[in-house]
Amino acid sequence: MGQMLDYAANCGTYWTAEALRAGFENSCQDTGQSHEEVLAGLLEPGTTPPEFWEQVRTNLKATNIRLLFVADAIPIELRRVVAFLNEQMDAVEVLAVELRQFVSGDLKTIVPTVYGHRPISPKRATAQRWNEASLFAQFEQTLDEKELAIARAIYAWMLKGGRKVIFGNGKDYGSVYPVFKPNGVSINPAVLSAYDGLRLQFASLDKKPVFGLIPARQALMQQFNAIKGVALKDSDLAKYPSIPLRTIADDPEGEAKVLNALTWMAEQIEQA
Repeated sequence: MGQMLDYAANCGTYWTAEALRAGFENSCQDTGQSHEEVLAGLLEPGTTPPEFWEQVRTNLKATNIRLLFVADAIPIELRRVVAFLNEQMDAVEVLAVELRQFVSGDLKTIVPTVYGHRPISPKRATAQRWNEASLFAQFEQTLDEKELAIARAIYAWMLKGGRKVIFGNGKDYGSVYPVFKPNGVSINPAVLSAYDGLRLQFASLDKKPVFGLIPARQALMQQFNAIKGVALKDSDLAKYPSIPLRTIADDPEGEAKVLNALTWMAEQIEQA
């Protein structure tokens, strides 16, 4: 991340349209290609090479650039940084591309997932409460098939037995959580969010029924630690840690494990 920001901050100093053009032409020469033909194949119809390089010069001067992270796995911390930077900057677009590889025999398939696109729905001047249709429309745009199936399974668990759910009113990211009222006190242990997956609301449970004491929260934490790739710690019991749906999907038994953990949680509440 630091190296990327260094590139962005100094691109206008070290990169010029002339230097980029010379590098492009040298690269084409090294591969035995005509730089005029290669560039012509990239340009929009009606755009001439001089116009293109002038646009490059203008974009560099205005810092109108895209920062692109590419890796086989994009951790949730980097996704949050990408989302934060996009919220703060207008001219600069930040994207993270995850290239998951799946191998079977001699066949290798690479499945890309892009994080950091501007919010799918138009920016709302004020917060608006989400609903099932709008939340899962957003999920369908940002999750792969396995992650989406897990999101649907968690949501179905929330509705089990006629349980009431409440949708969030975030401006850019939808969310939903089930309603629990042990001893008439509302608690909100877990939230399904388009921003960070399954968020565990440990901090909000302090001094409330069922999970108000540390040992009770430790027991709840261990239920979710059964998922491969999840390693929640005691320090998380006073925070709001999240489990990415990608992490759950990477465990062959992840869906069953997360539903078991949520069911155990509900049973503790119902027993109270």
